[in-house]
Amino acid sequence: MMPAPQSLALRELAGTVEGRSFAARNETKGTWLCMRGRLASGFWGKALGLMFRREWREMDALLLTGCSSIHTCCMRMPIDVCFLDDDLRVVKVVSRIGPWRLALTGGAGCHTLELPAGTLARTGTDAGDHIMTGVSPGRAGPGPACRG
Repeated sequence: MMPAPQSLALRELAGTVEGRSFAARNETKGTWLCMRGRLASGFWGKALGLMFRREWREMDALLLTGCSSIHTCCMRMPIDVCFLDDDLRVVKVVSRIGPWRLALTGGAGCHTLELPAGTLARTGTDAGDHIMTGVSPGRAGPGPACRG
């Protein structure tokens, strides 16, 4: 059984190394969104995102920091999208967005959490929920501040 991640707020992950592993929990609903998420904070990490992937493989989420809109061009699988503000609140959710689509927050979001399709329904995650993140077990370091 995997140990629980060290509890950290999303903003405490800011500035960590690109690709850092993290876990995310919906504190409002008491459900785990991911245990093996990857952080994409740099230009190339965010630009490439999940493009050309057919499956999630070694990760179960991708957190794009300083990002309030996404596209699914060149993606080969549907995903769930959770837009977060700097207060760690969900401002918008988009379930099962397919390839070649666009999702926007209208400027309300600061970070985007991309998840396997069905995760939002399984966890009951909705606008207004509070999300906490932490460094995955075995990882250390600080780690997104909103670039408004």
